[in-house]
Amino acid sequence: MNGLEYSRLARAVIDQKEDLMNEWEWLSKRILPRSRDVLRQLKTPARDFKRENCAKACEALHTLAGAFITHVTPSGQKWFEFEDKSIKKSKTYENWYRHATDVTLDALASSNFYPSLQETHVDRCLFGTGCMLCESKKSGGLSFKHIPIGSYGIAEDKEGNVDTVCRSFKYTAHQAVQAWGIKRLPTEVREAFNRPERRFTEEFEFLHLVMPRKGYTLGNGRADVPPRKMRFASVYLYNGAMPLLRRIPEFLIW
Repeated sequence: MNGLEYSRLARAVIDQKEDLMNEWEWLSKRILPRSRDVLRQLKTPARDFKRENCAKACEALHTLAGAFITHVTPSGQKWFEFEDKSIKKSKTYENWYRHATDVTLDALASSNFYPSLQETHVDRCLFGTGCMLCESKKSGGLSFKHIPIGSYGIAEDKEGNVDTVCRSFKYTAHQAVQAWGIKRLPTEVREAFNRPERRFTEEFEFLHLVMPRKGYTLGNGRADVPPRKMRFASVYLYNGAMPLLRRIPEFLIW
């Protein structure tokens, strides 16, 4: 796929959320006002929700989300365990998977996984879906980020499992250069970075598309599978002032 094709696909996926925005607005206004600001992409909180906001419903929502954390994914407890049913069990097998489970639990506990998961559970309980991003930190370890409702769209496979996600987010020029390097960025972002008064304040919109890839190579225990042979493609697109469908993006990262 070329840049224009990725742009069309990304926009089609993220635009699906528009059909649900009115329903999400209604729920936000009455139960969780802070999420309404996210839906509207407001930088300052709206002031017109107070009369219709239900404190009891908000309390019940957080109680339900807290129950998920306490009873489904409790921190400090082993709430999952790895196994491979296609492999005949042995002492070596059991020790390896037990160790892998412990390493993963420790990695989650030393990250911001549980606070981010709490916010994601709130979205799931109120809106019926939630999204969380996991990335590797340059300093080592994992970093998690709750992706707010209304900033992403999803698509499902034939069995009803989500296999495609596209999210919209904003970075300052400073953040974009840290993420991808100045040479890979479009002209307007580079220009903002080179102006000290704009570098940390002016924001630019990007799209992040995750989708199945045809002709992928399974790992089979290997750690050297090339990025473009992995099962899912992770593509970043620059969404400039002009609509994506009217131009080929200047910026495309795999």
